[in-house]
Amino acid sequence: MTTDERLDKLERRARRQGWLILLLLAATAWLSFPSGEGTNWRWLGGLGLLLLAAAVWLGFIKGPKFIRSTIQAQPAGPITTVRANAFILENENGEIRAMLAMDESQSGMPGLVFYDEKSKQRIGLGINNDGVPSLDLCDENGSNRMGLNVDKSGPKLSLYDENGKSRVGMSENKKDGEVELFLNDAQGKPRIVLDINKEGPGLGLSDESGKSQVAMGVKQHGPLLGLTDEHGKTQVGMHVDNKGKGHMLTGPLLLSQVV
Repeated sequence: MTTDERLDKLERRARRQGWLILLLLAATAWLSFPSGEGTNWRWLGGLGLLLLAAAVWLGFIKGPKFIRSTIQAQPAGPITTVRANAFILENENGEIRAMLAMDESQSGMPGLVFYDEKSKQRIGLGINNDGVPSLDLCDENGSNRMGLNVDKSGPKLSLYDENGKSRVGMSENKKDGEVELFLNDAQGKPRIVLDINKEGPGLGLSDESGKSQVAMGVKQHGPLLGLTDEHGKTQVGMHVDNKGKGHMLTGPLLLSQVV
């Protein structure tokens, strides 16, 4: 039932009650006159007033105008503005389940947080003082396990383990259109990087320190493979040019020499 319907129902009830009170008062006054000549007419008049009151109560007759005017729906228009620094939603036990507030740790930027039945944060939505919006999803312990944000370079998605280390990352650079996928180890070091840019797709494999050891890709001039030492020098390179001819280079060389 809408608000207008509820108000209309209350208005009809008030009309009936108003008429009922007036008619009952009239019937009481009528029957209170001293008995004498015309007693039968007095009783018939009182009975008529009681029947009229019953008709009003059953809704056959509208209430008086001054009663009808006491309850009216609000005229259509803009909703009144509510200003506050925080809104808190609590359950029947007084436990906080959601909060919309200005985050003082982010220089007064707004944030929306949802809590589970154990008062652990599960969802966080906000914007930092650099204007970067973010969405965080947490596990049953309140630890952040997934983060999504959009900064000046483009959107980014990160998946975290239970220790807070980033294990998977995805990003898109709106400047050059490059898309990257990162797979990190337990220390948060990138071990596998898959990307695609204007030149073509590429795959990089890194050691435990995060240094690239294997690089391969398919570029405009053909497929290539490079094996790199711990100093970042390519020691073995293989390449097939756009004429279908294969090349293999060994020794200290830059990856650019392979192509």
